[in-house]
Amino acid sequence: MKHSFKALIPFAALAGALAQQPACADQLADVKARGTLVCGVLGSFEPFGYTDTASRAVVGYDVDVCNAVARHLGVKAEVKPVSIEARISELQQGRMDLL
Repeated sequence: MKHSFKALIPFAALAGALAQQPACADQLADVKARGTLVCGVLGSFEPFGYTDTASRAVVGYDVDVCNAVARHLGVKAEVKPVSIEARISELQQGRMDLL
């Protein structure tokens, strides 16, 4: 039971950060115009994001969700590893579209 609670902490932090920011109606238009959805992924938090030793690419559940959202929007997914401490500020400063 403790393990499943820990897995929800990143989502709760994201929800709290998004609740504090006003929604920008043009952000979706910016993503579509750019043609890329930039996703911040924790690179060492299995199974959500981790580095595959064979391909040296970041893989995991968060990467799969990013690819699915980008595919739905009709844009390419760009996955950027981000640290736990920097993820909210990266999102607020517009360097990433999704965590």
